Amino acid sequence: TRDEVVEALLAVCQRFFRRVLFFIVKEPWVLGWSGAGEGVDRGLVSALKVPLDQPSVFRTVTRDRSLFIGRLGPEEENQRFLKALGKRPQSSAVLLPISLRSRVVNLVYGDNGASDRVRGDLGELMVLLQKVPRAYLRIIRKRVADARQLEGAEADNVERND
Repeated sequence: TRDEVVEALLAVCQRFFRRVLFFIVKEPWVLGWSGAGEGVDRGLVSALKVPLDQPSVFRTVTRDRSLFIGRLGPEEENQRFLKALGKRPQSSAVLLPISLRSRVVNLVYGDNGASDRVRGDLGELMVLLQKVPRAYLRIIRKRVADARQLEGAEADNVERND
C-alpha cells in the first residue's frame, strides 16, 4: 500500500537524516503526511500546509523537479516552516522531489535535527528514491487489474441472471 511505501521510505531516510518529513503535493498545496526521527510529532506533520503560490523552497523544488540542499531562504513560507519545526534558520536541510510521470507527487524533507549540517553524499538515497514511483505504479496497476476483474465478475453475474 502507499502507507507501507511511505513507512519504508521514512525508515531508509533515517539512515541519512535525524529527522524526515514526507509531503504530498496536491496543487496548490504541499501537505504534511508523515514523519519520523528526532522530535517529530506526527500531529504537527499532518498539520503542515505550504502554499505553492508563494515563494519558497517547496515551490522551487516542485516546479523545477530538482533537489535542494542548503539553508532555506528568507522567504516567509520557509521561515514559517522552520519555526513550526523549531529549527534554526541558519542550519541546513534537504528537500527531495518524488516524481510520477513527470509530475512531482511527493516531497521528502530531511535535516539533522538540532545539528547544523546535513550529509552531502546522498547518491545512495537518490537511487533508493527512484524505487518509490515504481512502487506507486505497481500499486496503481494492481488496483486497475482488481477493478477490471471485479467488473468482469459483475458482468458475468448480470448475464447469468438475465
